[in-house]
Amino acid sequence: MACKVNIWNQKLHTHYGVTNETHDGMYIPFWDFIEDIALERVIESLKEVQRGGFAISDIYIFQTCPKHSYRAVAFEPFEWKEYIQILSSTDLIDMAYLKHSVMRGRAVLRLSEKDGTKNILVHHLVGESDLPKSIDHWQLFSTLYPEMDKPIVQVQKLRLRLSKYESFR
Repeated sequence: MACKVNIWNQKLHTHYGVTNETHDGMYIPFWDFIEDIALERVIESLKEVQRGGFAISDIYIFQTCPKHSYRAVAFEPFEWKEYIQILSSTDLIDMAYLKHSVMRGRAVLRLSEKDGTKNILVHHLVGESDLPKSIDHWQLFSTLYPEMDKPIVQVQKLRLRLSKYESFR
């Protein structure tokens, strides 16, 4: 019998995020991209997803400044398999993010800031879709980023799952 033990001599950082699960068992698109790429490449990658047959309207892109680290969100809910198709068909997606999303059965988008960084909204990709939106997620993000469009309907109690996790970054 063999046993393997890994030991890391690094500090763990605690982060907080929100899952992409909706109150009715659907999933909204969350993206986390590979590090150190230009914003223009992220925008083009997401435009391809919008043109690729998925009914995704507006996509909001966030940057962890001063790094070139980007995340994005849209508010149309999809079945799990369709969400994974969307995520896996996106160029420049962080494969570790895709893997962990599949393993957990949900995606988490970090809301907390890392040491010495600030999360900012850097781009709004406008699209067209008649699908309903997750008002709960939309209201949360538009509260965190006041420059975002606000949902017309407001909910009194957000029906979201928050997540606490640790990482080496």
